Amino acid sequence: MRMDTNSMNEIKRRGRFAFYALRSTSAGFTLIEMMISVFIFSLILLASTGAVFAVVSANANNQALQSVTNNLNFALESMVRTIRLGYNYQCGNDVTQPNCPLTEAAMNSADKSEFIFRDSASQEVHFRLSGNTIQKYYNGQYLDMTSPEVEVTRLAFFVNGVGVNQDWPNVIIVVRGQFKYKNRTIPFSVETMASQRR
Repeated sequence: MRMDTNSMNEIKRRGRFAFYALRSTSAGFTLIEMMISVFIFSLILLASTGAVFAVVSANANNQALQSVTNNLNFALESMVRTIRLGYNYQCGNDVTQPNCPLTEAAMNSADKSEFIFRDSASQEVHFRLSGNTIQKYYNGQYLDMTSPEVEVTRLAFFVNGVGVNQDWPNVIIVVRGQFKYKNRTIPFSVETMASQRR
């Protein structure tokens, strides 16, 4: 180790232990510096861990909400697909009036919540609102199409174009309600249309 003149003079002045004292003070960190460094590092680690937990929690919430949304999307897509390939459309049980067009009065009416038709296999199919659940009648029984987390408050079917001179009847489906997730309710309103493809 090469030393300058001032360091050599200091060693001569202090005696034989001065070399070790001079060396220990000139290299490394003191205990206080180490404690402050560990404290600052701990604060940074604590803050970043809290942020990671918040991101993981938000991701879990979003995935659960996405699952509920997918349930409604699947039910609507299944309804539209079945209706497109069906025939003999009618609103409710009134066979004499198969058309029930979308009007302001019809939008506020509660009697359009059931839709009956025959599917591509000539089976009678019903879609209806039972309580807060969308149900499908097929092969003699009603089956729930939506989960309990999807609370449907309004389901309406509006049929237009059924008759001798109309080749492509269509059905407008209106669904309103709310998603229930933990202590939150998120309202939704969906309208879709299915045209006969037969």
